[in-house]
Amino acid sequence: MEFHGFKTCMLISNSFHIRRIRYIANAIGYSALYYADRSFQAVRKQGYRTLHELKAFRTTHKVIKELSNP
Repeated sequence: MEFHGFKTCMLISNSFHIRRIRYIANAIGYSALYYADRSFQAVRKQGYRTLHELKAFRTTHKVIKELSNP
């Protein structure tokens, strides 16, 4: 971002991915604000998707770790 002269950016996602976005932003040194609003019914129905999100988070964690420790 700095290479192109940008000082801010906006990351847009659904609330399901907010934890991973927060982790990535913090891992690469960007401060950010977050907001997610989900109903209880939406949270209740997400079991299957949560398993896939955990897999994606583990992959993201490994990549971020490798990039931050050259």
